[in-house]
Amino acid sequence: MQVLDKGGDCADKSRLLSAMLRQIGIPATMALCFHHDTGLPTHTVVEAQLGPGRYMVTDPAYELYYPDNHGGYFGILDLRKHPERLVERVRYVQATTPRFRPLHWYDPFEASAVGMSTFNWRKNGLTMLVRDCLFLAIGPDVYRLPRPAVMEEPKLAVATMLLALALVTLVLSRLAARTPRRRDTSESVLLAPATARPMNSSWL
Repeated sequence: MQVLDKGGDCADKSRLLSAMLRQIGIPATMALCFHHDTGLPTHTVVEAQLGPGRYMVTDPAYELYYPDNHGGYFGILDLRKHPERLVERVRYVQATTPRFRPLHWYDPFEASAVGMSTFNWRKNGLTMLVRDCLFLAIGPDVYRLPRPAVMEEPKLAVATMLLALALVTLVLSRLAARTPRRRDTSESVLLAPATARPMNSSWL
């Protein structure tokens, strides 16, 4: 409701759109655009699955989508393979819309389709290794793997963290209850009855 009433950045609007699409039964996930040269993530969009093998990338921040010439739309893999399609679409819409629209601030070089993916697989060596392993198993679909809802919806993220904290607290309390207390040997000797002490033979 805050995003609807007061607006937000590309991540806020993409998170809201993907959640709304999932609520009406359309599988959707957030995706990242990267800088053409640096490869750093710079923009967030949404990919929706319209049917078997039919995908559509839409940009709620700039009100963009990418139609093909056959009545369908381009998805992540289409734009990754042909990044110029994003550039051509942005240039066309910019030339046919009023100058005051936010679309005219869009820089297709800074937020390009080169490397478009639902995850930032190039973040570090570990993520690249995971990507390579997944690529061997599922091929290019690794770049459109749906992001877990816990990563997209703050309420689920907070609930998950609270649940994890509760489980850790429970485990630690159980471990503390099972740990036996150390007995103080000096105190036990002082409190032992006199008859239990060894008798000195010199007293006889």
